[in-house]
Amino acid sequence: MVLYALQQLGGIRCKQEVLRFIREHRFYDLQEEDMERYDGCNEWIGDTLLCFARKDAVENEWMFDHDENDCWELTRSGHAALDRLIERYKSGIAEIHRCFLWRPEFKRVIDPTYVKSARDWPRPKQRGDVRANLLREL
Repeated sequence: MVLYALQQLGGIRCKQEVLRFIREHRFYDLQEEDMERYDGCNEWIGDTLLCFARKDAVENEWMFDHDENDCWELTRSGHAALDRLIERYKSGIAEIHRCFLWRPEFKRVIDPTYVKSARDWPRPKQRGDVRANLLREL
């Protein structure tokens, strides 16, 4: 979601612009538990998960590691990674039904043939499992 939002927004963006884009387009399947505050922060748990996605993208060189704070921007590798990821979902190599944090609206952006079904994975019961499952998907 973060890579797609940045691609659509273009240029250098701040965290709040990316989060606002994702919320306004109803891409993230936010649950009540996602709106609880993250440990020691004044930020939703769901927002923190997206920030972890940014960190992972920077480590994979899909986003620039700017010296300035709050600068989110895709690299060429990030654009290419997003294109490859979308192609993997469209071709069936990757299983879009496993993406339990994505609302159907976003799944259809990634794969226009997506139809909600019993094959959709449920969200893990324990909060700590969400990030582990996300990283496994990458």
